[in-house]
Amino acid sequence: MSTKENAKVDPGPVQFRWRSLLGVSVGLFLLFGILLNIVPALLVPLLLHLNGPAGAGWLVVSNQADATLIGRSLADVEKHEPRLGAFFVSFMDTMCAYMMSFGIVYVTIAWFALRRGQWWAFWTLVVSSLVVLPYYALIAVTYASFGVSPNDLYSSFSPVVLLVAAATALGWWGLRRAHSHVPAPARVADVR
Repeated sequence: MSTKENAKVDPGPVQFRWRSLLGVSVGLFLLFGILLNIVPALLVPLLLHLNGPAGAGWLVVSNQADATLIGRSLADVEKHEPRLGAFFVSFMDTMCAYMMSFGIVYVTIAWFALRRGQWWAFWTLVVSSLVVLPYYALIAVTYASFGVSPNDLYSSFSPVVLLVAAATALGWWGLRRAHSHVPAPARVADVR
C-alpha cells in the first residue's frame, strides 16, 4: 500500500479537546460504560448479597415490574422461597460479571482509541451499545405479556437509548470534523 493510500485509511491521531463534539461523545460513551455497566456491576451484587433479591431495587426492570412478572414481590420470594431468592441473586451475579467485563473493555476503547479519533473504536462502541436493543425488546414483550405496563418498561430504557443516540450523533460529526482538520502527511521526495 502506498503512503497516499495509507493516509486515506488511517489519517493519524486527531487533536482531541473535551469541549468538542468528539470530546462530548467520548464523555457520553465513558458515562455509559462507567455508570451503566461498571458501577452497577459493583453495587448490585453487594446490595443483593446484603439485602436479598429485592435489595437493589430491581432485578431486571424494577421491583414493581419484576413482582408483576413473577406474581409476588421479591421480598416475598426471599421470605417464602429462599432457594429461588438465592437463584435470583446468583443469576444477577453472572450478569454483573459480564457487565463488568463489558464495561472495562468499553471504557478502554472509548478512552484510548476513540479519544484518538479511531473510526473502528467509534463503530465498535456504537454497535456494542445498540446490540442490546433486541434483547430489551424481548424483555419488554415478555414483561408486557404478564401485564407490566409498556410505560414502566420504556421509562427504564429510554434514558439509555437517548444517551447512546447522543453519543453516536456527536461522535459521527466530531470524527468527521476532526479528520477533516488533520493535515495531510508531508511528501518526501524520492531521491535515488
